[in-house]
This record gives sequence, structure tokens and C-alpha cells, in this order.
Amino acid sequence: MFSNYYLVGAVFIGFILLLMATYFAPFQRLLATQPLGITDWLVILSISSIEIVLIEIFKKKIFTGSWSL
Repeated sequence: MFSNYYLVGAVFIGFILLLMATYFAPFQRLLATQPLGITDWLVILSISSIEIVLIEIFKKKIFTGSWSL
């Protein structure tokens, strides 16, 4: 999963840029963003976790040919 160092680096840099756009004051003014609260982060993590689980279930069903849980 972490063998592609370029992909890992790109994801890491993207996440850092996202945090900078959200929490670093000069970028906040430039991009007109506001900091996210803990509730916002919990919603984001919940929805993304559900999405990842559903995608993995779908992939398993596609590649194994089994449509039963």
C-alpha cells in the first residue's frame, strides 16, 4: 500500500496544502476560507469512512463474483 513513494508524497503534500488553505491566515484571506471545527472534521471522517467501506465491499463483490454478504 505504501510502496509507491510518489503517490504517498503527493497525498501528504495535498493534505498539507489543504490544512494550510484552511488554517494559515494568509491563505485564508486569499482563498476566503474559514477554519473547520471538531464537528466538521467528525462529519468529514464519518462520511469518508462509510464511503471507503462501501467501495471496498463493492470491489470485493466485483472481483469475486459473489453478490452475497
